[in-house]
Amino acid sequence: MRERTDLFSAELRMLHFAPEWCLQRELRRLPNLDYVSADLASPLAMDHVDLCDLPYGTDSFDVVICNHVLEHVDDDQRGLAEIRRVLRDDGRAIIMSPIDDASEWTLEDASVTTPEERLRVYWQRDHVRRYGRDFADRIASEGFTVEQIRYIDQFEAGEIKRQGLLRESPLFSHDDIFICRGQPRAGS
Repeated sequence: MRERTDLFSAELRMLHFAPEWCLQRELRRLPNLDYVSADLASPLAMDHVDLCDLPYGTDSFDVVICNHVLEHVDDDQRGLAEIRRVLRDDGRAIIMSPIDDASEWTLEDASVTTPEERLRVYWQRDHVRRYGRDFADRIASEGFTVEQIRYIDQFEAGEIKRQGLLRESPLFSHDDIFICRGQPRAGS
């Protein structure tokens, strides 16, 4: 973020959904950010809200961060639409989610409801889908242009190992970063 964005220097309003403790701690310290964290239930969040029904006004944020959330949300398309609604046209959303690189399409099945079934089908007890390589297209369908960055590819093998960037498990071994820019809305 320091090397590729203006998050540490520009005057920005940011929404951080499902805030990670270490990232929130850093971002809240930045004097240039009007920082808001939100989550359905996390005690780390400043606001307790549903991603699918955000209480913030349209065009209220310059930046939205939403890491490893959408795979837990029953209606991820509605969640993405809400992110797009609260994001200014010239804003950007940073979205991450585990991707099954071996699958072209996202796997969803409404009959998979128990934690045991979800573990078997989606590889985690609290996931409601397993995203495939179509994840960027799913984001784009809600009014974004999407740049997919495989950040790990910028490092040598020794640095990857030293920083623990590659998971031991072959499942979801890469954490691609999706930089999403809002497309201008009709009438904008």
